[in-house]
Amino acid sequence: MPCKSDIKGRMCGGEGNLNSVYDLSGVANVDYKPGSVVNESYIGCFEDKKEGRDLPNIIKEGYGNYKKCFVYAAVHHYKYAGL
Repeated sequence: MPCKSDIKGRMCGGEGNLNSVYDLSGVANVDYKPGSVVNESYIGCFEDKKEGRDLPNIIKEGYGNYKKCFVYAAVHHYKYAGL
């Protein structure tokens, strides 16, 4: 579903264990895409498991704020971030 606080229509997961996953491998690129925060790319929406999660690290500093989430994930060299 679209993020409630983002006028650009960024996707932010959904009900239950749904995550909108973004690839952060383009973070090192200097040519940022318009509308991106750290040159992230939307991959798609995936259902996560309650145990043995695909994205095991919760970024509490960025919870509810996609910009803080992407920046924190990029600084800590995470390959993916989910909203």
